[in-house]
Amino acid sequence: MFIVYFQDGSSYSENQGYWDTAPDKGITALHLTLPFSIKKRNSDGTVTEYPPSSAQISGYQAYYFANQATQVVMTIQGGVATTSDYAPQFDRQVMAGIDYEHNFVLYVEVDRQGNVITKRYSVDVFMDKYKINKDVLRKGV
Repeated sequence: MFIVYFQDGSSYSENQGYWDTAPDKGITALHLTLPFSIKKRNSDGTVTEYPPSSAQISGYQAYYFANQATQVVMTIQGGVATTSDYAPQFDRQVMAGIDYEHNFVLYVEVDRQGNVITKRYSVDVFMDKYKINKDVLRKGV
């Protein structure tokens, strides 16, 4: 789930709508957290619950967010292909902070297992690699 913090002190989250409907009024920070906690079974059989994985970025000139999912289109078994209407499966959530001045993008993924993965790109490579529509970027302060 994304949470956007704005310069005026307000916030906007995935509970309120979509990234595309978030106000574009100067983001101070973008927070990403999984909507579930992580549970670990201990060797003695007890279960320990950890808070959801999360990451936050701030100080960028623009921000990006996306949900990513995969969908099985066809399965092949014994040389026979079968198609079906498999439902898409949530894969990960992604956010990025874009610094045009330094030609730098910090790309952060949180997958469904709670792993946080960061990558660094130049602005051009990021925009080309992920086919980013500039209309989905939101202004930072």
